[in-house]
Amino acid sequence: SLHGVLLHRQLVNESLVVACECEDPAGFTGLDCGLECPDRCSGHGLCQLGADGGTPECACDAGFVGAACEQPCPDCSGHGQCGLKQTTQKAACACEPGFAGDACEVPFPAPSVQLCVYAH
Repeated sequence: SLHGVLLHRQLVNESLVVACECEDPAGFTGLDCGLECPDRCSGHGLCQLGADGGTPECACDAGFVGAACEQPCPDCSGHGQCGLKQTTQKAACACEPGFAGDACEVPFPAPSVQLCVYAH
């Protein structure tokens, strides 16, 4: 492969199995390092095989999201987790209960249950 270093070859059930170490783990994966991830994971992740075992995808470093790890996460103030917002496909904070705001920086009390008495 043009993107890997041969680690070993062995026969398994009369088939040759080749294992490589990818020279550019951010950009390539697969047994022969022949599967390329989008934009080399933008330098913020590692290329790996997806759940289907055949499609390359990026495993992003902490602080980055997106198909190519191209979007830096906002600071979620320790009260939320960064992810891709469904509607915009942009990095955003998903706040823990009791916090709001773009960076989960606004505390708000949990709603209290009050009994109301209505007089007619």
